[in-house]
Amino acid sequence: MAVAAGTLYTAAARVWTGALAVAVTALLARALGPEGRGIYAALVLFSTIGALLGSVGLDHAAASLSAQRLSVALAAVRRGGAAAAFSALVLVLASLIWTLLGLPTPFGAVRPAFALAALGIPVGVMGLVYGGALRGLNQLRTWNLGLMVEPAILAAALAALWLTGAATVTTALCAWLGAQLVRVGFLGWRLHWGFPHRSTAAAAGWSFVGFGLKVWVSQIVGMLNTRLDYFILLSVAGAAQLGQYSTAVPVAEITTLGAAGLASAVLPRFAVLDRQESALLAFRAIRLALWSALVIGSGLAVLVPLVTPLLFGPAFQAAVRPALILLPGYLLWSSVHVTTVYFIGAAHRPLINLWIALLATMIDIPLAYLLGSRHGAAGAALGSTIAYGTAAVVNGFVFVRVSRSSIRQLATGLDQDMAAVRGLLGRQLSP
Repeated sequence: MAVAAGTLYTAAARVWTGALAVAVTALLARALGPEGRGIYAALVLFSTIGALLGSVGLDHAAASLSAQRLSVALAAVRRGGAAAAFSALVLVLASLIWTLLGLPTPFGAVRPAFALAALGIPVGVMGLVYGGALRGLNQLRTWNLGLMVEPAILAAALAALWLTGAATVTTALCAWLGAQLVRVGFLGWRLHWGFPHRSTAAAAGWSFVGFGLKVWVSQIVGMLNTRLDYFILLSVAGAAQLGQYSTAVPVAEITTLGAAGLASAVLPRFAVLDRQESALLAFRAIRLALWSALVIGSGLAVLVPLVTPLLFGPAFQAAVRPALILLPGYLLWSSVHVTTVYFIGAAHRPLINLWIALLATMIDIPLAYLLGSRHGAAGAALGSTIAYGTAAVVNGFVFVRVSRSSIRQLATGLDQDMAAVRGLLGRQLSP
């Protein structure tokens, strides 16, 4: 029941945030145009990677281990505050050095816009840590509510900027940072309000830190794998092509909404199940992830060519091809969402995720450079799909080996799923 309820909450939140992500993308596209959209995407990605670096794996460590010891959540929050403060100090020192050297602002952005993106780094650190602690304490409803509030605020703010003609990259980043602050404030308030009253957090020692650092390295490589092509495309094809690509990616990523929701819900369960039960749960989640990705991706393949110019404007007609090219890659990659949390929470071997992400990155980087320089956004999308698909297949074989199971179990489960669907359709169509 706990997994079913958690999955339901998380799936609802993913659908909500996915829909709002498309709305936000549409507002940004219409308000900023291809070039402005590309600069905005680069700055937000810079902040996201910075927050990931600053969190040093505390979020996944808290999500995986808090279910076993509640004091881990408190330790994670305390260390997260220190990590956020350290990140802010590093940013201040870096900005002083940058200014003294007279270097240009990165990504072609104006200074206020870059400063806002930098401010988002310590805020993002605390958001990650709070989210990890809440998931570890099985407070999925609160965590999901925070995820749902942020894009709603951002969409409303961007709509107001667009309607008033005040939309620029800087004002859009103001709206983005404000939404981040609201989410982090809400998560922090709920977490501290519901904390178990313990006298000490000493129970979370170096094993917790070491586990977090292993996950952290994998997270960094995983983020670079899925978003490094943004920076590569910006350098070889320009901000306008990045604007097209960064508009296509959120649309194609809707394919993985079900898989991401399942992964978030089953992570705390892996920490308390034995090997056999964990493998069984993982197989079920993988099958559901693949089915959901197939259904959603098929719908997108039909709708994207029709809806894209209407939703994002005629200037983004070129986003159709990269969105369609990305769909097969995201379909295969949906299974990786589940195996990633299995390797962390059940197998306690997070470095496997590192090697899979490295494999995808090693394939994607040269392809993004070669294909992106020749074919722009469509070329970058093709490189990503090849990288995601190859890494997903390899990841599947690794999962089978680590879980001591077989591909036959997955195939048998798929047969059972198809039989159930055929039976359901037969009952509905019978006179």
